Amino acid sequence: MSQELVKERVLKYLIEDLFVPQDMIDTNVSLNEFEEGAEGILDIVVNVKDKQGYFAPVLIVRCTDDDVALEGDTLQKEIEFLEYVDNITMAGRMILTNGDQMMYADWTGEEYDTEASLPTYEQMEREFFEAEEMLAQHEHHHHDGCGCGHDHDHDHHHHHHADEVFTSWGKETPRKYTKEEVETILKALSADNNEYGIILRAKGMLPSQDGTWIYFDMVPEEYEIREGQPEYTGRLCVIGSKIDEAKLEKLFML
Repeated sequence: MSQELVKERVLKYLIEDLFVPQDMIDTNVSLNEFEEGAEGILDIVVNVKDKQGYFAPVLIVRCTDDDVALEGDTLQKEIEFLEYVDNITMAGRMILTNGDQMMYADWTGEEYDTEASLPTYEQMEREFFEAEEMLAQHEHHHHDGCGCGHDHDHDHHHHHHADEVFTSWGKETPRKYTKEEVETILKALSADNNEYGIILRAKGMLPSQDGTWIYFDMVPEEYEIREGQPEYTGRLCVIGSKIDEAKLEKLFML
C-alpha cells in the first residue's frame, strides 16, 4: 500500500470513526505555515477553530508506505521528526502509521498502539478549549489578528503560528540528574504560581546518575516520571506563555 493509499485510509477512519468534520482536516501542509523556515510536510492535520476564528492543530498524522517497518533506526527518525513537529505546532497529539502498524502519543506522555485509545474529535475539541481557558485566566490582553505576514495556500486553513499564542524553550544537555532532582523541578513547574511563566507543558529525556534515562512529562498540577530508552544526549522542552528563560536555566541547573 502506497503512502497515498495509507493516507486515504486514515482520512476515512478520522471522519467515520473519530467523527472529525471533513472541513476541519488539512492534508499536505507545509510546516513553514507554523514557523517560518521550518522544513517538512504534514500529511494530515486535524484542526479546531479557536475563539478568534483561526484554526489550531490538535492532531498530526504521519503516514508511510506499508512496506516501511516501524522499528529500529527508521522508527527513531520518524519519532524525532514528530517531536520536532510537535515542538513547532504544539498540537499535542501525534499518530505514526504505515497502514498496518500504528503508534499514538499525546501531550500527557502516554503512548499507545491500538485504535481504541484514540480520542474522538469532540474530546480533542473540548480539551483544546479547556487549555485555552486556562491560559486566558492568566492573560490580561488578547492577540489582534494573525499577523504572521505570510501567504497561505488557499486549500489550507489559516493557522496561527505557534509562537503567536505560546512560546517554547528547549535545551540539549549531557548533565546527569537524579530522579529526585527531576521531581523537584517538575513540582516547581507544575505549581500554579507563574514563577517561571504560564507553563502549560514540559517534556524531556535526561541521563540519570545511576546510568538509566529519565523521561518526564508535565501538564499543570500533574506530572509523570518514567524510565526510557537511552538517547545520544539529554533533551528538554517547556511550552507556555511569558516564559522566564533565565529562571528555567537555573531551575534545570544548566
